Amino acid sequence: MASGAQYDSSSEFAVANVQVSLPVPIFDRNQGGIAQASGQLTSAQAALDSRELALTQQLAAAMGDYNTASRRVAKYSESILPAARQSLDLVSKAYEQGELAYLDILATQRTYSEKNLDYLNDLESAWKKWAEIDGLLVGPLPDAGN
Repeated sequence: MASGAQYDSSSEFAVANVQVSLPVPIFDRNQGGIAQASGQLTSAQAALDSRELALTQQLAAAMGDYNTASRRVAKYSESILPAARQSLDLVSKAYEQGELAYLDILATQRTYSEKNLDYLNDLESAWKKWAEIDGLLVGPLPDAGN
């Protein structure tokens, strides 16, 4: 805004003038708003990519743990438990025939029980990892209370 005053001596008039200028957005195509929205879109895409990467890493870790546990379960069920059962049967027969002491059969039963417990722990771990994988791929179960 500008103002001024003058005196015209030839006409003997006092002249005052006032200027007001306002920017009129004739050519404004909302460039600022567009740039802001573009920045927000880029930020949201980066957050989505980051979350996707985190979920992929969680899935890879869960798959690795599941594979390890399932291989251990298979090893127990295919060879370790049958061998432990066979050993227990042989020791039991030897004890019944009086060839071994009672402590020998107890030690063999303890070993067999420990192997069964290890098998069950690995089986539990495999199922928990499977549930984690399912949760990552499918999503959480719906809330039963609603």
